[in-house]
Amino acid sequence: MPNLTVRAMAELIRLPAHNHLRILRAQKYPKQAPQLFQAPYYQAALTGIRNYHKAGNDDAQLAAAMGKIQAIALESRRQNNARVLQAFKKCDMSGRLLQPLVSHTVKAQQDTVELRLSPDMRAIDKEKERLILMNCRAEKLDHELALITEEVAFWVLEQNKIKLPIAQIEYVDFFTGQTYIALRRRAATTKALLATVKVIEAIWPTL
Repeated sequence: MPNLTVRAMAELIRLPAHNHLRILRAQKYPKQAPQLFQAPYYQAALTGIRNYHKAGNDDAQLAAAMGKIQAIALESRRQNNARVLQAFKKCDMSGRLLQPLVSHTVKAQQDTVELRLSPDMRAIDKEKERLILMNCRAEKLDHELALITEEVAFWVLEQNKIKLPIAQIEYVDFFTGQTYIALRRRAATTKALLATVKVIEAIWPTL
């Protein structure tokens, strides 16, 4: 059964069908995909960020995370995790008083395609729950891609009858420091999602 992340689905929606092969192959064979685009690749930095907020914005947690990052053997992974942590320090998110909650993967199925939503952080911010995605890539997050990703995430929540306003789903871009928030789920995005499911079902067995 095709099994994709919400982020991968959003990228597919943005691309013409003939460009879907690369992303679908990475989803079907994750161990062969470039590590640079996988969340576990940045786990050291993301854990440090969560611990920072869990401790009430304690800089000592970032220092501890950087110490662990410096012990990473693979140079590219060490440099990229350090880059993310430094970028976090400079962005608005580091100044917010977020209270992290336990985060779980939420799944939803459309036809034979399963979508997985795994937020980088689930937190309380000013008495409201937030689901936060983080762009750790060393490139700017496309504004439209950010909004579509949030819309697909909201669709997954809806399928699970999880009542969270879409405006409480955030996508933080560490490359620019911007935070993107969608105010509604557009009908065009839902239509594109359903059409993309059909394309995935046709391509998946051929990979």
